[in-house]
Amino acid sequence: MISDYEEVVIRFKAYRISYPLTQKELSDKSGISLRSITRFESGEDISLVNFMKLMNAMELMNNFVNVIPDMNNRPSSYLKNVKTRQRACAKRKADSGFKWGEDE
Repeated sequence: MISDYEEVVIRFKAYRISYPLTQKELSDKSGISLRSITRFESGEDISLVNFMKLMNAMELMNNFVNVIPDMNNRPSSYLKNVKTRQRACAKRKADSGFKWGEDE
């Protein structure tokens, strides 16, 4: 069974190849050393900053940012924006002119 990290490496390499970019072209585009890209694609660790630069160079940064949900856009945040419903007032009958305590 492969780990999540290995799965990311496999997918990233397949995406780079189909993009199509060579490791050298990706190195030039991202500013990451060719050695770091080679190490990453062989399953070794790289820094998060370098990984983010690679994702940006491959135009995948939106996907990377969306991995962590925005807590301001969670479903419960919409409840704060919902207006509370108010009960409608019953219509009052027209004034008949009669008042208590008056004799006619």
